Amino acid sequence: MPADFVGEFPEPERDRIDLGKIFELDAASILSWEKIDGDRLPAGKVKIPSHMEIRYRPHLLTKITVYGETRLDDYECSLTLPKRLRGEIKEGDELQFYYQFGNHPELRYETA
Repeated sequence: MPADFVGEFPEPERDRIDLGKIFELDAASILSWEKIDGDRLPAGKVKIPSHMEIRYRPHLLTKITVYGETRLDDYECSLTLPKRLRGEIKEGDELQFYYQFGNHPELRYETA
């Protein structure tokens, strides 16, 4: 933007590849976990594209529906900051996610 710019800043353009939903927390999903034993909750699976440009890095994105149409999207609070996936992820990998309970609860993945 030029130094003398006046007006509203345009929304940033995000160049992303959406691989799908990993985890959803709502009344229906909580009811579906009723019979699960163990220390983890099941979550989604995604496949990393087999021909992905090097500039792309896998991240988890969080969106929170607060009430009705009110929603928090990327960068609107500390809970919705994109989180980079750690570990070695290669083109063509399938990532199976789960929510791990315990002393350090978090969303994790295994290469399937």
